[in-house]
Parts: sequence; C-alpha cells; structure tokens
Amino acid sequence: MRSQRRLKYYLIAVVAILLVLTYLTTDAAGGIQDRHFYKSTVTAMDNARLAAIKKSNDAKDRSHIQKLDIEKAAGKQSALREKQETANRVKNEELEEISVAGRTKMQVPKPKGEDSVAAPKPAKISQSEDTDESKEADEASAELESILKRSPIIIFSKSYCPFSKKAKNVLLERYSIVPAPYVVELDIHPLGLHIQQLLAQITGRRTVPNILVNGLSIDTLISKIKSIAGQRVMEIKRLPETEQGSE
Repeated sequence: MRSQRRLKYYLIAVVAILLVLTYLTTDAAGGIQDRHFYKSTVTAMDNARLAAIKKSNDAKDRSHIQKLDIEKAAGKQSALREKQETANRVKNEELEEISVAGRTKMQVPKPKGEDSVAAPKPAKISQSEDTDESKEADEASAELESILKRSPIIIFSKSYCPFSKKAKNVLLERYSIVPAPYVVELDIHPLGLHIQQLLAQITGRRTVPNILVNGLSIDTLISKIKSIAGQRVMEIKRLPETEQGSE
C-alpha cells in the first residue's frame, strides 16, 4: 500500500512538473508573439498620428498661403482702383461738358489762362503773346461748340485733302441726308488750327477727315451714322446714279 501511494505521489509530481514546463514554454512563446504584435501596432499608430499631424500642418500652410494671396490681390485691386479714381478725377477737372444741339453732351478741355504743364517757352516770348494764345484757344472752344449745334453730322475737312474729298463725296453726293451734314474746312477757317488741336484732344484723331455724329468721331460708314444719329437724322437715302451724275 505504501509503495502504491508513493508511486501515486511520484506520478502526480511528474504530471505537475510537465504542466509547469508546458505552461512556461507556451507563455514564453506567446509573450514573444505578443511582444512583436504590440510593437507593430504601436509603430502603425505612431505612423498614423504623424501622417495626421503632417496633413493638418499642410492644410494650415495652404490656408495661410491662400490668405496671403487674397490679401495681395485685394491690395493690388485697391491700388488700381485708387489710381483709376485719381486719373478720372484729374480728367474731370480738366474737361467740361458742352451741349451738342441741345441734347448730346460732349466733353472739351476747360479754357485755361496758363498751362501749368506746358513746355518751357523762350524767354523772349512776351506776356501779351501768351494772352493771345489763351484767347484763341477759348475762341476755338466756343466756335467748336457753335459748330456742333449746326447739324447732327459735322465733317471737319481740308479743301486740298483727297481723303476729305472722298468723304464729302459719299456723304453729300451719293446720299441724301436730312438735315444735311455741315462741312468745316479747317485750312480756310480762321481758327482752323486751334479747332484741329482741340479735336485731337477730344477725339484722339489728328487727321482729316474727322466726321462727328452727335459729337462722336466715326468712319464714313452709313450704317454706323444711322445707328448713332438716331432720330436726329430724319432721312438717309442713297441717290440714283442719274441724280448723282447730274450733280
């Protein structure tokens, strides 16, 4: 009995030792596996966190750059607007409106006693000559205003100019226009030179023929004349060939 009991104890001890060894071996292997998995998980989480931080920083940088671009563009627009307003204010100060035939408004340079930005003059020019030039400029402005009231269509011409002759032929001989265009020969008119200089400032055209319809300088296109003149021109009709020949 005692030997059987001792054998039983030995068996129990052996089984316990085996269980302990098995547990320790399995725990060590599992610990290694768990340790590797843990490190991988931590690394992945760190990478994800760094990527999120980088993305957030990039978004902030883009937003800051866009804000700077918007502020820069707004500054440019403000500067351009101020420059344009200044130019318009200076232009308006230098121009005045005159009435063309009681309806259309046309801007002309304001008469000035002295031109503050004029080129330096020789010392020998007297004050009386300056006064005469200013007086002639004022007279030319008044004469131009008077001329523009005589007809909706004004032809500023020169008697020797072939291009002026062609324009007058179209408007005066090929077409019947009511009221008839008014012709100003600048080489014959006493103030022709000053009027031509004034027209160059107003219309930007320094040459002849310079045709104004309701105060607007145009080419000799009948369709354009009709559209600009409107109801002020009662009739524009092409004359028959026989009638043109008889004229």
